[in-house]
Amino acid sequence: MSDKEKTGVSPAVATARMARGEDKVEVTILSTGIRARLVPVATALLDDVRSKVADPKVPMWFNKEKEREEPNYSDPGYRNALEEAADKRSHAVMDLLIMLGTELVDGVPDDGWEKRLLWLQKRGVLDLSEYDLEDSLEREFVYKRHIALAATDYRNLMAMCGVTQAEVDRQAATFQGDETGTAD
Repeated sequence: MSDKEKTGVSPAVATARMARGEDKVEVTILSTGIRARLVPVATALLDDVRSKVADPKVPMWFNKEKEREEPNYSDPGYRNALEEAADKRSHAVMDLLIMLGTELVDGVPDDGWEKRLLWLQKRGVLDLSEYDLEDSLEREFVYKRHIALAATDYRNLMAMCGVTQAEVDRQAATFQGDETGTAD
């Protein structure tokens, strides 16, 4: 039996992890009781994800006194669209941190969590329609998003990755059980 077959990791990858110190990332018990490693996500990747959500175009209005078109930053529709873009941007960052900043020590369990989430979906309080629970990556994401991580864990992960306090607060407010939050 080769070293890779014994450990599941090639010797080259194991050596690279040791050289980088990745094997020294501390195991954390999440507030949900799940064992994980919270690891920083590269700033460039966070910036790339943020940049994928564009701000809306500023509407223009004709200023008769100056006889020219000017931006209308106080337009209610624009302000709402700007807020929606900020929410989408924060969700995209959160999704990135879920997938790349959280490593499950024990993997995704087969303990019936999917059935419980599907039960919630059937009652109309959760929408999983965009996910394929047969796909291992999407299944892992759904587990991390809806079972493994709670508001406190997100705050810790976002702060560790240098995410702004405004983004941390915006996301923390979406979690059930948070003192100011609402159901996700």
